[in-house]
Amino acid sequence: MSLLTKGQTLFDLSSSFKVVLQAYAARLISRLPRSAAGKSAVGTVATTTSSDWHVKFDDNEEKVVCLIINTAEYCYETVDSLGQSIAKILDKPFSNQVEMSEVEDDFSGVITTALSTLVLGLETRVDQALG
Repeated sequence: MSLLTKGQTLFDLSSSFKVVLQAYAARLISRLPRSAAGKSAVGTVATTTSSDWHVKFDDNEEKVVCLIINTAEYCYETVDSLGQSIAKILDKPFSNQVEMSEVEDDFSGVITTALSTLVLGLETRVDQALG
């Protein structure tokens, strides 16, 4: 391996990974189903006095939500080891600067949002079945 790949070039590549992974996390969020009111299910709060919290999606969309959760969990678990692997290879001035916690936080947010969407969707089904 040349000295060039252990320095600024590899550090820049790790920064590019970070940007692309954060964009991927945002893309996963954007693929979540919308509520019946056309609003994103992201950030909605369930209340018992309003139907605004209802998230209606079909079986295919439910599968998409599950796949998003699975993908985000994989990325969350992989990002830290990617950062550590790059830091091991980098020369000392750069190795201490590799930070992937923001990316981990983004994927953690995807997991939380997707799980909330899935739970709201299931609550909507139960509410409709009982109502």
